[in-house]
Amino acid sequence: MTNATDWLVDLGARLAHRLDLDVITLGRDPRSHVVMLDATVSRRHAELVRGAGGWLLSVSGSTGATVNEVRVDSPVALAPGDELQIGTRTFRFVRGPLPDGVSPATPEESSLTDPRLLRTTASLPAIDKAVFVAMSETRGRPRRSAIRWAAGLAIGALLLALTCSKLN
Repeated sequence: MTNATDWLVDLGARLAHRLDLDVITLGRDPRSHVVMLDATVSRRHAELVRGAGGWLLSVSGSTGATVNEVRVDSPVALAPGDELQIGTRTFRFVRGPLPDGVSPATPEESSLTDPRLLRTTASLPAIDKAVFVAMSETRGRPRRSAIRWAAGLAIGALLLALTCSKLN
């Protein structure tokens, strides 16, 4: 095994996710290492597992994935340059230095891998960004739990603002 840095490069967002853990999860679940806000992706859609011989892609999502345009049904070893299609996103497995024009992803960017969401949420305050993400995960249709969550968040922010204004 080599000491070179391994990356999963999101070709649409031009962001690279460092593969620095033994297991990297990809999916819609907010606890995933690479969160994908994509209706065609399962909550825990895929895992990259570091083994003695390198990285293995294991897919558990019902819509599957492809590696180099071949559908994956069982764990498959990745080689540098392999392209992975998961949902509507395309990634490339890279070992070593990043390609030109690709930046390392921040933790916040790892949670929003859709470039349209990165552009849309970049100018929002944190509270609005959290509400936007919650709404995005319900495919734009607010569900009661999302509405209750957003209302609770707004009330909490209001109470915090009132408390801070009284302290000043």
